[in-house]
Amino acid sequence: NMDVKTSGRMSYVEKNAYEKFKFNGTMNAKNVLLKSEGIPQDVSVSNANLLFNDRYLNLSDLMMKIGRNDLTAKGKVENYLAYVLHKKTLKGDFNITSNYLNATDFMSGEKAENDTSKMSVIKIPKNLDLSLAGNFKEFVYDKMNFKNADAVLKVADGNLNIQKLSVNAFGGVMALTGHYKSENPEKPQVDFDVDLKDISFTEIFSQVKTLQKIAPIFDQATGKFNSKLSFNTDLQQNMMPVLTSIISNGSLNTKTVAIKEVTAISELAKALKLDNLANMALQDIALMFSIKDGRLNTKPFNVKLGDYAMNLGGSTGLDQTIDYGGRIRMPDKMNLGRFQNVGFKIGGTFKKPTIELDLKNTLTTIVEEEKTKVMAKADSVKNVALDKGREAREKALAEAQKRADAVMEQARLQGERLIHEAQVRGDSLIAKTSNPIAKELAKKGAEELVNQAKKQADNINQKAKTEADRLIQQAASSSEF
Repeated sequence: NMDVKTSGRMSYVEKNAYEKFKFNGTMNAKNVLLKSEGIPQDVSVSNANLLFNDRYLNLSDLMMKIGRNDLTAKGKVENYLAYVLHKKTLKGDFNITSNYLNATDFMSGEKAENDTSKMSVIKIPKNLDLSLAGNFKEFVYDKMNFKNADAVLKVADGNLNIQKLSVNAFGGVMALTGHYKSENPEKPQVDFDVDLKDISFTEIFSQVKTLQKIAPIFDQATGKFNSKLSFNTDLQQNMMPVLTSIISNGSLNTKTVAIKEVTAISELAKALKLDNLANMALQDIALMFSIKDGRLNTKPFNVKLGDYAMNLGGSTGLDQTIDYGGRIRMPDKMNLGRFQNVGFKIGGTFKKPTIELDLKNTLTTIVEEEKTKVMAKADSVKNVALDKGREAREKALAEAQKRADAVMEQARLQGERLIHEAQVRGDSLIAKTSNPIAKELAKKGAEELVNQAKKQADNINQKAKTEADRLIQQAASSSEF
C-alpha cells in the first residue's frame, strides 16, 4: 500500500532535477518474496513501514529474512536524493536486531559459507555517514560463532569505527573497540583493542586461524585464560590478516592450562630425566607478550608444573622456529642443594625442538659445595662451638640474602614492566599514525617514553640495591661469633 503526494514542474523532469520536487508519502509492504538470479538467497519481507518525503526516509518497522538470516530494523536517513542522484553523502541512524546473522553470506557474490578463499574486501563508500546500533543473538563470521552481540558502530569517510562491541565468544566474553579502514581497498587495515575473559584455549584455537600460525602451542592446550591486547594489521583480499604485518602487545594470565603431546616439553622432560614433567598442567601463568616482524615474543615469566617451578622467555616465529631460554627449580623434597636449579635453552622448531641444558655452572657450584661441607665437618670436630656459631651466622646471612634477592627481583620486575608498558604505548602511537611526519614525531615520542621508563627503572633498581646491602650488613653485624 502506498500513498504519495508530489508537486513540481515538468522542466524538473526534462533537466533530471528530481531533487527539486516536493513530495511526501507512506508505504506499507507485507509478505513480499523476492527471487533473483543476482541474489543467491530468497529475500522475504514480512512487514515494512516507510514514511518519506523529499528530505528524509523514516523506516519505522522492517522485518525481513535473507535466506536463514533475519533482520528487524528501524531508522532514518537524510539527503538520500542527493546521494542517489549526485553521489553526495548519505546520513543516517539505524537500530538493527537479529536472531541469526551470518556475515559470510554477504561478503561476496558467491555462496561462501565458512570459505574465506571466496571472501573479498568490504569496501565502505566514502559518502556514507551512518550510526548503527545492533543486537545479534547469534552472529557468524567465517568459523567464528558469537552469541548475544551488542554493538555501536559508526561508518564515515570509508571507515568503520567500532565504538562498542561486547559478545559471548570462544567459551567466554569478548569486548572490542577499534577501526576497520578501507580507504585503500588494496590494503585494508584493522586496529583493535580487545579484552578477553574466561576464554577457552580449545575454542579460540579452532575458530581463529591466525592463532594457528603465531601460537601453535594452543593446539594442544585445554583450559581458560584472560587477556588484554592491542591488534594492528593489514588485511589480504580475503579479509584475513597479513601475518607479517601484525603488531600486537598484551598480557595473558591463566590459573591452569593442560598441554598434551607438546614435543618441546617432552624433549625437555627427557633431557632432565623427569618423565612425569611432560604430562603436568601449567599453573599460575601471568605473562606479557608482543607480536612484531613475524614473531611472538614473551618476556621471562614464572610458571608452575606441579612441584616444579619454571622461568621461561623467548619467541616463536611464523616459520614455526622457537627460541626460548629459562631455568627450572626442582622440588625441595628432592634435596638437590645447588643442583636444584637447572638452566636450559629450547631451539629448533615446534616439531623438531633442540634442548640444551646449562650444567657447567651448576656442576662447579656442586664441587664448591662439597669442599665447603668437608672443611666444615673438620672444623666442627676441632671446635663445636665455633661450628654452631658459623651455622647460625650462615643461616642469618642466608635469610638476609633471600630477603635481599626478593627486593632486587621485585625492583627488576617493576622496572621491566615500566619499560614494557612504555614500549607498548610507543608502538601503539606509531601503529595508529599513518602520516609520515606524524609517524616520525610518534617514533621520537615513543623513544622518549622508553628512555624515561629506563631512568625510572634504574632509580628503582638503585634504591633496591641500597636496601639489599643494608639487609646483608644488618645480618652480618647482628650475627657475629
